Parts: sequence; structure tokens; C-alpha cells
Amino acid sequence: MRSTLLCLPLICVLAFACGSGATSGVPADAAVDGSTDALTDAPVQADAAPTGSRNVLLIIVDDVGAEEIRSFARGLRGSAASNGSAYITDKNGNGIPDGVEDTNSDGQPDGAIATPTIDTLAAAGIRFTQAWSNPLCSPTRAGIYTGRYAIHHGVGTPIGDTSAIWALPKDVPTLAEEMVKSGSAYKKGFFGKWHLGAKYSGTLPTDRGWDYFAGALEGELASYTNWKKVVVTEEGKRTDSQVTEYASTVNVNDALAWLTKQTKPWWTTVAFNAPHVPNEEPPASCLSGATTGTTDRALYKKMLECTDKHIGTLLAGISKGVLANTTIIFLGDNGTVGGVSDVYAPNRAKGNVYQGGVHVPLIVADGASLVGSTGSGLGTITSVGRDVSSLAQVVDIYATMAEIVGVKSSSQDAISLASYLGSTNAPAARTRAYTEVFKYESASLSTLEHSLANPAAVTTADIAKLTRTELSAAIRSTQYKLVYVDGAYELYDLAADPFEQVNKWCTSATYKTEGQALLTALRAIDASAYPAIACP
Repeated sequence: MRSTLLCLPLICVLAFACGSGATSGVPADAAVDGSTDALTDAPVQADAAPTGSRNVLLIIVDDVGAEEIRSFARGLRGSAASNGSAYITDKNGNGIPDGVEDTNSDGQPDGAIATPTIDTLAAAGIRFTQAWSNPLCSPTRAGIYTGRYAIHHGVGTPIGDTSAIWALPKDVPTLAEEMVKSGSAYKKGFFGKWHLGAKYSGTLPTDRGWDYFAGALEGELASYTNWKKVVVTEEGKRTDSQVTEYASTVNVNDALAWLTKQTKPWWTTVAFNAPHVPNEEPPASCLSGATTGTTDRALYKKMLECTDKHIGTLLAGISKGVLANTTIIFLGDNGTVGGVSDVYAPNRAKGNVYQGGVHVPLIVADGASLVGSTGSGLGTITSVGRDVSSLAQVVDIYATMAEIVGVKSSSQDAISLASYLGSTNAPAARTRAYTEVFKYESASLSTLEHSLANPAAVTTADIAKLTRTELSAAIRSTQYKLVYVDGAYELYDLAADPFEQVNKWCTSATYKTEGQALLTALRAIDASAYPAIACP
């Protein structure tokens, strides 16, 4: 078969070494599951980029906080001050956590997971170092695809929970639907985890504007090697099957098989389930052997390393000509789960509005830079390999993609990040970032569901009748962060206290001023949910 190893100017994304002397990674003609023919049904695209607008490749990894990715980990895995309830301390202030080595002297703590493909994307684009997600997966994914905060799209906690709405409301348009409405020529493929509706027909990606879907509808696989796969073709034919091949391998193969056939511009989403639970040993062929053991943390590290290799396989399967005309967006959907994270304690990790739950890696990369060419037009990046410390929220991905594909954004919450791509000194697009998590009272949810003639067509007006419970939220400026949890406010100075250990709410004149300014901004989003409390 044709080789799937692509040697990029920065590193070789699949084997991470060019030439026959490579001793690690996946062989040039081998798939990541260890076989030599698993990619035979996913041929590499011909070297001809579609004419017209730029392609967009959206890559989502599951339960990956910013501190897990080596190119983001500096400063997140060590602080001059103890981080209290978080697990890592840096008593000597050298930027490397106590007990953690920097054996290769690259300035990155060894506790961060080796993700050379993701690091290559960062070097070929922009790292948004202050990006926020929602604390949980369904709200984040709804935000990415609709450009709306959870309070506006209605998905406050993972779909499938008894306290969650059962699908993304029908009156909240996805970007895919906006593209259809505008008459866009783009083809839209979705591969991997959906998690925005499976209980009723009419709630799948192909019902919400995408042309093709292959992946898992639910939020969690039963097993990565024994899972239910759903395929819906462009003709609307649905096929369900039980699959025993490693899920991430299937996702990549399916995406490449579909991409190979495209002759028009495309927006492709590859949403990996990994490294979400269940914590399982991935295929040995995609592991370097650097991580050993079977603890939850060890298995998580192996799964993320394997996911990085799968991303390499995906990029390697797209021809240079097509990749050069592609903008790649990579992100984690929320923070690392508590008990798996070695930085944040469970009450500061996934599911919480503290930094460990919402601070995620976000990269926008230029495919032209990856293949050593020069791109042009919206979506290409000036001066790759730089950091942007301005605030970003995952809803902004919607507006950014909309601008690249030429569709007017209908969101009142999302702000395009495109200005950062073409300028090294673009003014901050955001002065505030916001996140939230909430549930619905189960009895009222059940009553609503059974009262609707067609639950798949649930709307935000229907949801407005429900009672929200367990609401937590956070809003931040560049330096300060206001947290609302358990009915009370907390204020943190993230510049001095990045692990949010010292609540500064109303403790000085400065903190009173900053806290009240953030509270005003919070109440501007939803005054009914957040009480106005003045400092004494």
C-alpha cells in the first residue's frame, strides 16, 4: 500500500523521524493498531486542493486539560508557590514540580505527556494559552457547533444524564445548518463522538446539517475495542454495527476514506473519544514504551500518546496539496478528570468551573506551514509558532470557522479568533471569558419530555419552563476570575494565584472593585441566575 508517513518540515508527524533509521513510532506502511493493512480502505488523497474556500479540520480530544500537553505545560505543572489542594508543588521555584524530572532538559516537565504531533501543530500555528471550555463535554460541544453559551443553547450537563436535556434544542442552529441555509458548497463530515442526542430520531449530526456521520452517538464507549458504531450516509441510510477495532483507528480510517472522495471544500470534524474513560490499554503499536503500568493515570497517558499518533496518521493521510489549503483547529473539550489528573484534585478538575476543569489546549494551525509551503487568504497564519495570551472561549471556534468558510455568524456569544491569525499584534478580541455548568430538576425534565409530541424537536422555549439546579459559573478578565459556586462568590487573582487557593472576594478595595466589575458582567449574561451581592 501507499506509505502513510508524511515528513513535515518540523517533525515527521507519524514516526517522528524521517528516513529508514527511525526506531520509534509507527512504520511508514503500518496502521496504528499494529496491522499493515488497516488503512488500505483509506487511501491518501490526490495532490489537488479543492478550488474555492479553505478547508477546515476540527480535531477534538476528550478530557484533556492544558497541563497535559507538553507545549502548554510550562507554568501549569509548577508554580513558585504551593498550589494547595492541587497535587503538584514547586518549592524551589524552578518551574518544574517537586519530584518531577526534566530528563531531556527541554524546559518541559516530564509529567506532561509526549504529544509530538500536537506540538507540531502548535509550531505550525498559534497556541491560545488562555482558552476556556465548559467543565463537561456536551455543553462544550454544543458551544463549539452553535457558538452559544450553555445558558443560550440549553445543554448544561452531559446528555444521557437524568438531569440533562436529551438533545441539542432544534431552534439553536449549528454551523453546519447555517452553511446549508447559506447555500455553501462545503461538504461536511463528522467522525467520532457526537454526544448531543441519540435517544430520538432526528437528533443526529445528519439531522443538524452535516452530510455524513460515522462514529459513536453516546458520551462514553463501552470499550474501545467493543463499541457501537453508527454510520449515516449522505443519502440518509443509517447502519448500526458492533465494532471490535480500536475506536480511534476507526475514526481516522473513516475520516480519510470520506476525505479521499471530496472534490469540493470541506469542513471535517474528528472528535476522538480518547482519552475519556474507560481507561484501557491502547494498541502497543502506537506507544513509545515511555509509560508503564496499569494505573488509571498510566493508562490515560498511554491513551493520549496513542491519540497523538492517530492525529499524525490523519494528517499523513491528507495530501500535501490539500493540507496546504487547510486550517486545522485542535482542542480539548474540558479539563482532565479528577483522580486521573496529577495536577488538580477532584474538586478542581473536570466538572468544576475552576481552572483544572475549564483551561484547555487550543491550537489553530496552518496546513501550509505543516507541509513547508506558503498559503494565502483567510485562515492562513502570519508568523507561526507563537502564543496568544488573549482570552478565548470554545464558542469562539464557531465564529472563527464561520468566518473562514464564509458564513455569517448568528451567535451573540462567539467572537472570531481570525484577527489573530493574520496579525501578530491584533488587539484582544475578548475582555471577558465565561463558563458554566448546570442541571435540570429531574421531575420537571421528565414531565416536559412526556408532554412533547416530538421530543426530538425540543426548543429553548420548552427548556425555559425547566428549573435549573446545581448552577456553577465563572467569568474572568485577563487577571481576575470570579467564581459562583454553592450560592456564593469567590474571587481569584490568577496572576498571583493560578491554582485558585486564596479567595480574595471583598478583602480589599482593589478586590472589591474587580469583583464587582466581574459580577456586573456576569449578571449581564443572566441576571436571574446570579444574585447581586455588594461588598460590605
